[in-house]
Amino acid sequence: MLVLIVTDLDGTLMDEQTYAIEPADAFVQELVSKGIPVIPCTSKTRAEVEWICSNFLKMMPPMIVENGSAVWIPPHSIPLFPFPRPPESIQKVFGLTYTEIRNRFEKLRRETSWDLVGFGDLSIEAIIRYTGLPETVARRAQKREYSEPVLRNPDVDPGVFDQRARTFGMRVLEGNRFYHLIGAGADKGVAVQWFRSLFGLPERKELLIIGLGDSPNDVDLLKSVDIPIIIPRSRTGQPDPALMHIPGARIAPDTGPRGWVEALRKLIPEVLHDGHPPVFNRPS
Repeated sequence: MLVLIVTDLDGTLMDEQTYAIEPADAFVQELVSKGIPVIPCTSKTRAEVEWICSNFLKMMPPMIVENGSAVWIPPHSIPLFPFPRPPESIQKVFGLTYTEIRNRFEKLRRETSWDLVGFGDLSIEAIIRYTGLPETVARRAQKREYSEPVLRNPDVDPGVFDQRARTFGMRVLEGNRFYHLIGAGADKGVAVQWFRSLFGLPERKELLIIGLGDSPNDVDLLKSVDIPIIIPRSRTGQPDPALMHIPGARIAPDTGPRGWVEALRKLIPEVLHDGHPPVFNRPS
């Protein structure tokens, strides 16, 4: 059996306020050494995820970026598939390009007269102020390819915002800090299922996917995996109500990366039963 871990970052593998990864960084290395890949699935850009993986996780895994808008598999990715690593990056896009998103966002604002502000309207100084990111990381967050974070406006109902966005071929997801405009076909769950199809293993008993997330934009991710784990929100210490209807979901015993580690330390021995790591059957 092959086990994959697909995880959100902010508020899940990373602390929502400080962006710290400890103590999960060492545990990620432990999982990978046992043959259990850890795949980020996040609203962050590819540039952000590459920076985080290089500087903190010390690996470069496949990644699902911008809320399921695209999958990137780097050429030097950690071993994952039952075939050799790709010589070039593999990209699979499920959503719209950033240019398309911005053009449709402009039309939506003109038609509604809503006071909505996206990343594309902000200076780097403003992005730093709203996100709390250091400048080097904030500039990577600016490198949008498929989605637009939008500042929350209490005068605009998110449900109505989503309805109008869908008339433009987009949808709205609620994240920890922003609303996220993505293409209507983009979906964290669809991206996870694409990973499943890569293995050609429709029988779930042969491939088990564990998913972890903490916010409403993780619903699609958690619904698509075999074992969903909800990380409680750091602000409340409680699971987000939007996730509580997900069938079979487990709740981590703590928030952020500490809860991430505690939940998986308990779960992994359960799913492996005899304690042996999954075996990668690679063709000769």
